[in-house]
Parts: sequence; structure tokens; C-alpha cells
Amino acid sequence: MLKSPATFAVFALLLLATPARGQTADWPPGPDRDLVQDKCTMCHVATQVTSRRLDADQWAEIVGRMVTTNGAVLSDDEFTRIVKYLGDQMGPPAAENKASANPANPPPAK
Repeated sequence: MLKSPATFAVFALLLLATPARGQTADWPPGPDRDLVQDKCTMCHVATQVTSRRLDADQWAEIVGRMVTTNGAVLSDDEFTRIVKYLGDQMGPPAAENKASANPANPPPAK
């Protein structure tokens, strides 16, 4: 039980300052958005996922690592659906895809 008004105030501020799971960023609409949002935000803030732009193979590698190394629990079907959503909705920008797919137009050197 909270014994003092100061303890209660600190607890209330922390509770109000903590965003609801999955509500810290905009998730692009698409099939399985709720599944991805629910599974990813069990461990990560949403922006850790939504700020990245990777192709489906890269997402498969990352999600696979979450399962094999970090203990995420996903069925094979959930894995496939999550990787598809991430690749479709959070893949590289279209211009980057075209540039990397055309050897005559390589991406700029870094």
C-alpha cells in the first residue's frame, strides 16, 4: 500500500508517463498489424520496430533471432505473417529498392 502522498504522487506520475503497450508509434495499416504490434511490443517500444526499413529477408533474420536467441514465442504461421507484414509495410523505400535492383545504378558510396 502507498504510505505517503509523495509516494502516491510519484507512482501516479510514472503510471501516466508510461505509454500503453504498442501505442508509442503509428503502425502502418495492413494484414496482421495487430499480431505484429502485440508480439513486438512485448519486449520493444514500437519505434524500435517502426523506425527501421528492412527487406523481408532482413526482417526474417531479425525475427528469427528474437525466437532462437531471445526467447520470443511464435508459431511458424505467426513467424511467416509477421515477416510478411514487416517486409511489406516497413521495407526499404521504393526508390532504394529500384536502385539496389539495378546494377547499372548502384547505391551511392558511403
